[in-house]
Amino acid sequence: MRWVFTLVLATALPLCAAELVAPPSEEQVLVAVRECGVYDYSTSHRGWDVIQRLPEKERARLLETHLTDKDVAVDHQYLSNLAVWSAEAPSQFILGTWQEGSTTIGGVPVDSRDQQGRSRYEQALQRLAAALGQKEGDPFLQSFVLVCAKHADPDAAKHKLRFAEAFAHTSDVTRDYLFRWAKLDWKMLASEPLLQTVRSLVNEPLPDSGQRKQDAVRRRKALALQRYYELEPESARAIILDQMRKVEPDFEYSGLLLLPDRELPELTEDFRAILKSSGPWWNSLPCISRYGVVDLLPDVTAWYAPAKGRWACVFQTAALRFIVEHDRPAGLAAVREAMTFRGEKCSRCYTTVLQDVLAGDHGKDVTAMLVEALHDPEDEVAKGAAQLLSDSTDGLQVLKAQMVAPGKLSPKVHDRAKALVDIRERYKR
Repeated sequence: MRWVFTLVLATALPLCAAELVAPPSEEQVLVAVRECGVYDYSTSHRGWDVIQRLPEKERARLLETHLTDKDVAVDHQYLSNLAVWSAEAPSQFILGTWQEGSTTIGGVPVDSRDQQGRSRYEQALQRLAAALGQKEGDPFLQSFVLVCAKHADPDAAKHKLRFAEAFAHTSDVTRDYLFRWAKLDWKMLASEPLLQTVRSLVNEPLPDSGQRKQDAVRRRKALALQRYYELEPESARAIILDQMRKVEPDFEYSGLLLLPDRELPELTEDFRAILKSSGPWWNSLPCISRYGVVDLLPDVTAWYAPAKGRWACVFQTAALRFIVEHDRPAGLAAVREAMTFRGEKCSRCYTTVLQDVLAGDHGKDVTAMLVEALHDPEDEVAKGAAQLLSDSTDGLQVLKAQMVAPGKLSPKVHDRAKALVDIRERYKR
């Protein structure tokens, strides 16, 4: 298993004179240790700022002492800092990236005093796992997520009712983080209380007015629907199919693209009606692009044609992906045409249309188009083409050949291509 710590040289974190002269008070330190592990970035950053004003050994003792407190949230950075600051002579490092088998940390040679970093981390992690029963609310949720992500407790399921209770009462910020980023086995955590909470979030009504408020709720509902699909796939599938029949679904489209089906022919007439409507299509057109059958090709083409070059990029991307999927020659010709739509009356989708539509497509016809785009007069377009070429083994060789051809690439594009090649080759090693 790889343990990753974040490494920064101590000299990269200068402290202002006022902080050097005025160490934090005991009250400030106690507040900070409760803040440093929370998911809200500004709050966490404020907590670490205070703690870094202490001498290193005091920092280590502080984190060690409060590791098991019921109201202290512990995340990966908390344990990383504890492991590094507990070293016999930690002054060279503030935060670090340590990997098993590595002899360097962030390019800096590791000496023997830091070889025990993983051991210190693991010891603290085991203490945390054993103390989960003492923690409450958000500190429990966030500490539990770390323990699960590191597989530090083989019997983590014993906490699922406590997880469900804390999850039901947490903030939107923490809940959204757990839905979006936490490495949790939601099936393992399944319980009726958790299902009730997730269902209530999925069924949250949209505000009566205010587009921004409605969109925020759609995003939140989409995150909940993704987890509901893991917990009750058949019930979630029924919701998804029902929502895709609407011109304006109640969910952001990211929550509706979960079904593994290649196509959904039963929705063909609903999709056709949506294309003939006056919209809005923000969350419906990506669904048509993903699940529509070839019979909809004339409908999508007819929808796209009147405003091509002026569509919002999400609309253009959805339409072009569909056309490429079902009529490749016509679709690639449309992508090539989309790159010519430039000027005040056009949207700026031409700068990213190659990445938006052709990412992951390594066909020879696409490679030829990307080679042409490497010489586009706008560096942004050419850099995007270089990025796509670098994503495949064959494309990388093509990109390297273009780099050595004299006068082929502009200096900025050449520099970008070189950086991409270096990254890919370093990754292979």
